[in-house]
Amino acid sequence: MTLKDQLANDSSLVFCSASDFAETVTYKPHNHVGRTVRQNRNIIAVVERETISVLSQDGEHVIPQFTLHVANNSTLGITSSEIDVGRDRIAIAERIGDVATDRTVTRLQENDEGMLVIECR
Repeated sequence: MTLKDQLANDSSLVFCSASDFAETVTYKPHNHVGRTVRQNRNIIAVVERETISVLSQDGEHVIPQFTLHVANNSTLGITSSEIDVGRDRIAIAERIGDVATDRTVTRLQENDEGMLVIECR
């Protein structure tokens, strides 16, 4: 097994273990003209929840922001080649135990052979 294979294997089996710190979220890929229809799928992710302040013409708003660590894998996570920033959505609960709501993928922060770090709002 190569180091690349070991990174991919460890990311899904060790880091994204639902029995430890990870949780199930639903990845909802955007389907637009010219692309094969892609299905929603449950994936395992480590979710960091925080809030940020946003200024607009009508004042300051505090909104939730999520950072997800997922396996760079087409079945257990999301591959960096399939993610469509600004169009794909991920259903995430604002607080653990709450009902999940759709959040837009706003940025692919990091990616390597094993993991993706994705920002959602």
